[in-house]
Amino acid sequence: MLVNCLTYIQYGSLIVLVLFDSILSNKISLWQQYISPHKMRAGIMIFIGFNFIIQNLQSTGAFEVTINGQLVHSKLTTGQMPTVKQISDFVSSIV
Repeated sequence: MLVNCLTYIQYGSLIVLVLFDSILSNKISLWQQYISPHKMRAGIMIFIGFNFIIQNLQSTGAFEVTINGQLVHSKLTTGQMPTVKQISDFVSSIV
């Protein structure tokens, strides 16, 4: 969920950088001084920076199954991914 949120922020920032430059340069002096003259540099920094963060979050190997806020399986503690049967057993035991 955090990865999805960061992806939306990344693409939203790039859209704001490209489409709303003329509006923001009149309203925000920081934008006019630093970001507007260097849009390409700012866009590359946003893209690479967010990609770095997102890839690190995805590659941790963490996989957890929670049902109603209760942790029922964690790959970090067991060291293995749950099977489909285990997940169905988790769901049937909770429901």
